[in-house]
Amino acid sequence: NGSPLLTKVTGGGCALGVIIAACAGTGADPFVAAVTGTAIWGVAADQANRLTNHLSAMHISLQKFLPHRSPMQMVDSIIEISSNHIITNFMVNEDCIFLEDKVLCEAGLIENMAQTCSAVVGQFFVNHSDPSKSVVGYISAIKKMEIFSVPQALQVIRTEAQLSSRFDSEGYSICSLFCKAFRDDVELASAEMNLFIKELNNEKK
Repeated sequence: NGSPLLTKVTGGGCALGVIIAACAGTGADPFVAAVTGTAIWGVAADQANRLTNHLSAMHISLQKFLPHRSPMQMVDSIIEISSNHIITNFMVNEDCIFLEDKVLCEAGLIENMAQTCSAVVGQFFVNHSDPSKSVVGYISAIKKMEIFSVPQALQVIRTEAQLSSRFDSEGYSICSLFCKAFRDDVELASAEMNLFIKELNNEKK
């Protein structure tokens, strides 16, 4: 555990001392408190380092993952992404086309979930050296859809998707994902979605 970035953080030793003091405050043996506090500090640093590695992928434009543009774009940012998992954020703006009486309608929530699912697969088509490449996605099926609540204007949706299966061929992928949307810690909806993702060449001839 741990991270080499700890050597570049000012006040790291002081923070470690606070954690060890907190462990000692439980009445534990001083040696046990020191070992426990150091272990906690190392695990926290390791997790922060992993998150930093995930966020390094965010230097890629979101529009490379998704073909959607305003007003149809229903994802603001990618918080975390890996080969089979993604977390996105979206603030429901007051000019959102899916807003009805200051509440996001069910179709808007489904679109947000579908775009999140599309992005986790779309990353495999990203080519840093060829800006003419992008992707387009289609929903081929929605299964087990449950909507428990819908967000209001100016609230933030956190959407998570997990890739469960994927079939690749030349220039396209067929995939299945399980997706959930949240407002804070409140689950808004869940669904299993099947998507067809196709690579596009936008170069004009």
